[in-house]
Amino acid sequence: MNLWPEVSPALLLIPLDRHISRIARNLELTSRGSDDWKTAEEVSASLARFCPEDPIKYDFSLCHLGIAGECTHGKDQELCRRCLLASACLAAKPGRN
Repeated sequence: MNLWPEVSPALLLIPLDRHISRIARNLELTSRGSDDWKTAEEVSASLARFCPEDPIKYDFSLCHLGIAGECTHGKDQELCRRCLLASACLAAKPGRN
């Protein structure tokens, strides 16, 4: 359900918090090191490659990985091995951490 039908989801930017920014870097959705507007634009553009009409639909899924403790950014390689995103994640690469 779209609460604001006059706003196209394709124009939205991902809300960038600590969880999203770290996971975005691990998944190479951004090359930026800071958490700023340009990083949010870059992550949103990267996600648009998967779904141009609503790239921000991935927000909850990505953020929840960090909030739920399912993503430790490579600190727990056992969790990394079970993660569905491990093949695309820099932190899950052996010897990375």
